[in-house]
Amino acid sequence: MYRTLLFLIIIICLGCKTKTKQILPSPPVIVQQKEEVHNFFPVTAYLKGQIADLRNQGINPILYRTIRQKQDSSWVKSEDFDALFQPFLVPVIDSTNQSGTFVEKSFVDQTINAITFSYDPRTALPDSATLRRWDVYIDPETQKVTRIYLVRKLPSGHLQQLTWQSGKWCKMLELDPNKDGNAAIISQEQVKWDF
Repeated sequence: MYRTLLFLIIIICLGCKTKTKQILPSPPVIVQQKEEVHNFFPVTAYLKGQIADLRNQGINPILYRTIRQKQDSSWVKSEDFDALFQPFLVPVIDSTNQSGTFVEKSFVDQTINAITFSYDPRTALPDSATLRRWDVYIDPETQKVTRIYLVRKLPSGHLQQLTWQSGKWCKMLELDPNKDGNAAIISQEQVKWDF
């Protein structure tokens, strides 16, 4: 009987013994963080659309040019639109071309009743970069673009500003920036087509 009891205890002990598995650490999982990519408003495509609408309407806008306080005006023919507006269509302003260089910020500006998207450089821009910054203003009620403002640097070192009032007019200023941060207006061109 002792033999049987001893035999059962040995079998029970052997049956209860569990094998331990050696758990090896798994290799670390590397998660690459992606920078949040905003879909920039396609300014260049929008301006091209506005120019095409102007051409399709068959309207000859009037150009008011002021240089050193002397003003002149002339009608702009549709075949001259490309030459007049081309400087503001290069470089292409959209997510593909500018998201690596510029960052988008947005806010609601109740003083002008607009949602404003501002695009500023991520870091200091090289001197060779012509585009410096831009803003897009959207009416919060209609969700339509009301105005676009952009700044370019010319080879001369002067700045060129464009204010595009959707469906109405645009104004182009050439400025000579002073050392104290102010800028003197060298020339101004305003094109009106909403009479």
